[in-house]
Amino acid sequence: MDLLFAVKKLIAAFIAPVPLTIALMITVYVLLLLIKDSHSARWYAKYFSLASILVLMIVSLPITSDILIRPLEQYSPRYQDALKQVDNIVVLGCYNTEFDSRSDIANVRPCSLYRLNEAIRLSRVYPQAKLILSGWSKKGTTRFDHSEFLANVTISLGVNRARLVLLNGSKDTNQEAKNLASIMLNKNNLVVSSASHFKRIDAIFSHYNIRYTAVPAEYLASADTFVSWKQLIPSARALHTSERAIYEYLGNIWIKIRFVWNNE
Repeated sequence: MDLLFAVKKLIAAFIAPVPLTIALMITVYVLLLLIKDSHSARWYAKYFSLASILVLMIVSLPITSDILIRPLEQYSPRYQDALKQVDNIVVLGCYNTEFDSRSDIANVRPCSLYRLNEAIRLSRVYPQAKLILSGWSKKGTTRFDHSEFLANVTISLGVNRARLVLLNGSKDTNQEAKNLASIMLNKNNLVVSSASHFKRIDAIFSHYNIRYTAVPAEYLASADTFVSWKQLIPSARALHTSERAIYEYLGNIWIKIRFVWNNE
């Protein structure tokens, strides 16, 4: 399964708009060098390069990124503290860095920071609930597991250490679900993650019969539903949003293949 995990990550990285466009353009120019005497080859290479650049420009448009990610982010509605009693507030892992020149809070990347902030807010709404932090284990030169790093930040923001449960060693959402299954069984659970992630979470958690209430905590789509001229100007932010959407669509496809393949 480690091989399949590596293949999944490689495919996801390659199909992202920027590396895919660069790879296609490099391929085009290599072919041009190999068959430079062919007029038709030069013609195809020329227009294939232009098409690659056009695709990159299209996915860099805010209107495109909104179209891609909005259906994912609308999958689960906003949580409005509807439950009267909660046993577990589960924060699914994302990413952090460990630069000594930055404060701990500055080392928590946005995908994790939104989740952690919402979880800390909920910990005050539900003072009896456990706060479960999940994520990958430390590797290489890193000093902390992801959940351990988040725990340090959480404690510094006033949460009692006794309320925290740390789950390490989760490479992806499927492994997180396996690790969480016994803890969440027959409990009232809130799961905090990025809004675009919940379609995949729902497929995985349902597969393992884990019941939960979704708490979307990070949104990348524009708040405006009408089209303005600003949405027709390419931007790095829109490109990032498109990449996140594509990653999630691939993740949803992958998990369906995985469950069929492994018959889990």
